[in-house]
Amino acid sequence: MVQFWHSCGTVLAQFGIISFTTIIYSIFVHYITVWRNIGTVFLDIGLVWHDIGTVFLDIGLVWHDIGSVWRDIGTVWYKSTHSSIRYKILLK
Repeated sequence: MVQFWHSCGTVLAQFGIISFTTIIYSIFVHYITVWRNIGTVFLDIGLVWHDIGTVFLDIGLVWHDIGSVWRDIGTVWYKSTHSSIRYKILLK
């Protein structure tokens, strides 16, 4: 069957009418190009969302560091006030 279609395409191509293989190939390349372009669009959208997520991650890390500093300040304050209270109680 393939040989039959190949022969038909060869005969038509010899007469200069049409090349069956060229049509199939051009359609194939066209659809591959279309799907590649669609994939590229989705890739670009994904990269934008990735960048947005990275920005929010960086903001979250900054807030995490700020929280750690406040925790350390609170720990030092708590230990200093409570140890002095204990010390005053022990002196009485």
